[in-house]
Amino acid sequence: MTRTRGRWPASVAVVGALALTLAACDGAPPTAAPPSVASSTSATASDEADRTDAPSGAGITAEEAIALGEEMTAALASGDVEEWLSLTVLEGAAAQQQRDWFEGVQAVPMDVRELHPVFLANAAGEMGAEVEFSFRHQVTGVDAEPVVQPYVFTLVRADADWRVSQVEGPDDVDAAYPQLWDLGPISVIETEHLLVVTEASAGTRRTTEALETAAAATLTEFPLPGPDRMLVMLASAEPVSAMLGQGEGASFGGWITPASSPEVERDGILPDVEDGAPGPVRVVLDRGEIEGEFSWYPRLDGGSPSMRNIATTVALSQQSGPHASPTTWVYEGVALWFQSVGDPEVRDMAAGDYRWAFETGGLPDALPPARWWEFYEEEHLSQHFYRAGSVFEYVEAQHGLEVTVALGLDLSRLDYFTDGEEAIDLALRDHLGVGTEEFEAAWVEWVAHEFGDDGEDSPVADDARR
Repeated sequence: MTRTRGRWPASVAVVGALALTLAACDGAPPTAAPPSVASSTSATASDEADRTDAPSGAGITAEEAIALGEEMTAALASGDVEEWLSLTVLEGAAAQQQRDWFEGVQAVPMDVRELHPVFLANAAGEMGAEVEFSFRHQVTGVDAEPVVQPYVFTLVRADADWRVSQVEGPDDVDAAYPQLWDLGPISVIETEHLLVVTEASAGTRRTTEALETAAAATLTEFPLPGPDRMLVMLASAEPVSAMLGQGEGASFGGWITPASSPEVERDGILPDVEDGAPGPVRVVLDRGEIEGEFSWYPRLDGGSPSMRNIATTVALSQQSGPHASPTTWVYEGVALWFQSVGDPEVRDMAAGDYRWAFETGGLPDALPPARWWEFYEEEHLSQHFYRAGSVFEYVEAQHGLEVTVALGLDLSRLDYFTDGEEAIDLALRDHLGVGTEEFEAAWVEWVAHEFGDDGEDSPVADDARR
């Protein structure tokens, strides 16, 4: 898992917890079948030292690549799609995909739209020159700084100029490619806390309202450190699978993080726009899963539980430094707990899920793993999530919402590798008046009473189990 650039895994809180809560629900079909995400030659970390030695001569030169980038940036600034297409030799479906892309990134409000060549992957290939470009952009009200999304363009000579003959995404898993604007026509919906990018003509008013309600509740308690809006890409199953890099039929929510690029620096023969700190995330949601919540829950007073879960994880993940490793059970546990806060219907069903999980996998006897590679261990993943969520269910039951939020925020700011168990112990003493050992024992006892065999006073009846 990388926090410096590219893709994070899907929100496993949604995979684990909501998989038990949500019934299967197929989303509406996409308005256009997304193209396959082609692999391509791309730069790796070991290539960085060789960037100034990229071949030139018979192929494209760095100066020519930079000049083409300036033409592309001018076309983006003009807003003229025909000017953009004139920089390509694409036809048919490939040209339409670029038309949809251009119109999509124009529809999303952005303060910055630029393209810069960053690597001559193959300056003189048989099929043309392959050049990696960075689409540097800044979504208005979402991005504190510009972020980048990489592409690999195959370029051919057209008269005296270099023109695009093929568009691909790098084969790097951390490339934040594709985004929804790469996969077909889009619509853009703005709310107070969200900028929702969705498939064109997808009726989403009710869904958007549920997302906004959830985001408003989450950001009230867990504000973002920068701009107070999130960009949500809401789509049906097939494009969601493409965006998250999964196989056919995958369906879940998640998020993608492109790298921040505060400056464009000339370091060698080509610009360097990839050395910034991690930027804000792009939330990706499966529309079918979100719409399924309307039929599964009797009411949704708190908005979409999926959105509350992911928005909480996003907010907490940005509390710590860009290269920190927070305690995993903290931000996953807070997210699972907060998805049902303030919504009695969702909370009752969530309590049933806790009981089912602990009856199936056994009651906890220790806090969940702090390190992500242990927490996300496939064999025990579901148990780790429910244990983590129950930690904060317990804190709220004993100390109230305000204390739970404050504790969650403080714990999420810790770097486990730097601060360790002592810092967790200190935070517990500060907010709850007890150390880790005493806290763990009391939580274990509470979970056994609330969700175990002796939990006759549990708010959930047996028939709520799934």
